[in-house]
Amino acid sequence: MGVLHKLCPATNPTLVPIDQTDYISGIEYLNGSIQAIYHTEGRATPDGSTWRHEYVIADHLGNTRLRFSDVDGNGTLDSTELLSTHDYYPFGMEWQAGGYPYTYNGKERNEELGLEWLDYGARWYDPAIGRFMGVDPLAADFASWSPFSYTFNNPIRFIDPDGRAPRSPDWIDNGDGTYTAEAGDSAFSLAKDAGISNTYANALVESQLGANYIGADGGLKSNVEVGDVVDIAPYKYSWSSGESEVTQLLSPHTSSGGSTETVVHQIGLTAAGGAPMGLVISGGIAWDSKGNVNPYGNIGFFHGLDITAGVEYTQSRSNNADPNFSIYSLNGTGVNYNVSGFIFDAAYGGDTQGNGNYGQNTNSTYTSYTGGVSLGIPIGATRSVEHTKVFRLFDNNNNDKP
Repeated sequence: MGVLHKLCPATNPTLVPIDQTDYISGIEYLNGSIQAIYHTEGRATPDGSTWRHEYVIADHLGNTRLRFSDVDGNGTLDSTELLSTHDYYPFGMEWQAGGYPYTYNGKERNEELGLEWLDYGARWYDPAIGRFMGVDPLAADFASWSPFSYTFNNPIRFIDPDGRAPRSPDWIDNGDGTYTAEAGDSAFSLAKDAGISNTYANALVESQLGANYIGADGGLKSNVEVGDVVDIAPYKYSWSSGESEVTQLLSPHTSSGGSTETVVHQIGLTAAGGAPMGLVISGGIAWDSKGNVNPYGNIGFFHGLDITAGVEYTQSRSNNADPNFSIYSLNGTGVNYNVSGFIFDAAYGGDTQGNGNYGQNTNSTYTSYTGGVSLGIPIGATRSVEHTKVFRLFDNNNNDKP
């Protein structure tokens, strides 16, 4: 619980507060009196001796689109009880104000001084120009982007929950095989975030949260609400095909179409030299079956004999079928064993989370296989401890595996 005071000098030239708004765990007080109680479905406002309940419908990015209330209390709605509609330009400016403060991304619109800025928590956002009005406190993590930019200039795909780091709407991985939905989540986003097939994710959502439905736009929607929890343990389901029933066991990493295990690929230039110790460096492009693509760099030291330079291709797979395995899982320290002969070289190794002994950390270890063509001494063999860094120059796909 926290208390936030907001003073509203507005048109007062003496800067003496006219109104004071206090925020306490979803309850807003105006000059000491309750103004509204906000919750995930809308708000309740004082109406004489009772409360009026207003409800909102949001889209996949958390933008408020409709606001309505059963004003006469008869249990049905008519057109007069549609309190406001909200339409936006792509970067959040409303076509016309709808009289509700929490609109684009569900953020509060501040009308003081006529600025119409949105409060994202860490900083203010101006939807008229599509830019934040302060430097990103995590700007060092996104060096290739302006510290004032909003959602990588792609507000249709990404959101910025608190003004610090853009991301796709994601399910929260609870670490026990379950995932919790956030604003805009669906069976499709569950498949992406959990690393499972769309068919399997849809079966899980329908069995645990309810059947799909047709939305107001005529599209098929998942019956997912903020806070819903889905267990992605292996699940058996059936469907009709003519007069027969077909039953299939789907695991989190396979579907009727085959394996969906994430595979990471690297291709780049490498050079090594020294005996009985030496230095190895490499760099190139890494990509995975989730659609992530970014450059990587690698540096390490080895014991043995090797003086080579060439081109290598590496393929890596998780040893424990980790659904979150991606190119960003390569970040860290690992051990490789390399042999070279004539113009060919090969290596075997994997991730050790910095402990310098391959295979100790079986909880998150992956295995890599490398082959390449190089020029150098006719034969060599090494054991190397290497550190890999995947650079996030391009924020593609789900952007959620640091």
